[in-house]
Amino acid sequence: MPLGTDTLIPDRIAHLISERSDILIAPTVNYGATDDLVGFPGTVSIGTEGLIALLRAIVDQLFNYGFRRFLILNGHGGNTAAIQAVGNHLYRKGRHEPRTIYGRLVAEADRQIFPEVCMRRTVQYGLKHYPEMSREEHYERFRQHLVEKYGRGGYLRCWIPQSDNAERLEQLRDVIDNETLLREHFNTLFDKLNNC
Repeated sequence: MPLGTDTLIPDRIAHLISERSDILIAPTVNYGATDDLVGFPGTVSIGTEGLIALLRAIVDQLFNYGFRRFLILNGHGGNTAAIQAVGNHLYRKGRHEPRTIYGRLVAEADRQIFPEVCMRRTVQYGLKHYPEMSREEHYERFRQHLVEKYGRGGYLRCWIPQSDNAERLEQLRDVIDNETLLREHFNTLFDKLNNC
């Protein structure tokens, strides 16, 4: 996928909506909470708190101009917490209860979860950014990242039940839950990628 996919898709959806309705489209925010992607060339993350501050400044200014209804389209799952916080902020101002289903569907459509790919990319990232780490340190970083992002209590969510992604995420979680199997996957990937 090209850099900017997470903004290109919601931007296109916004313009399609505007063609069929009488709404104003604000300029696309091209930065977000993408800490999990930092290290990939071109990725700039302003973090969740930075995104909350930016979005609050935008909606507060629009609110002061008289706007009362807001729809924030989201193309990256990492932005969801910030958008929810801004929705709650608007709600406290007496606006409509926040709804985030649009961003969830866009994020789900944009996401492709394949267990082997997720694990391979995690090992690749570690080898590239932490070459000084020992094999065991790489495994711990690998395991911790997978648990925090994809684990049963992790932050990644699939919003469309029974989707291919939801099924593959469950497969990945089964591997994460099985320490022996997880280590086998790591060892195979680490040996293969470390010898490239």
